Amino acid sequence: WNFESFSNKIGKLFIKKSPFKNDNDLRILIDFIKKSRNAKNNDGQIKQTLLKKGWTIEQIEYAFKYSK
Repeated sequence: WNFESFSNKIGKLFIKKSPFKNDNDLRILIDFIKKSRNAKNNDGQIKQTLLKKGWTIEQIEYAFKYSK
């Protein structure tokens, strides 16, 4: 029984891989979310706008998680 191997396997279950091809795309999306919130848009409106612009729901949810 190897604790390090076990902890690596458990960690992979809880750490979700980024749905972005690069970190810049994530930063762009987070910046857009923050600016939209500052402009008094609610999260539902922001999500609809991003979906219409071609972002995936996985990317949007991931960015929202890190935009708080």
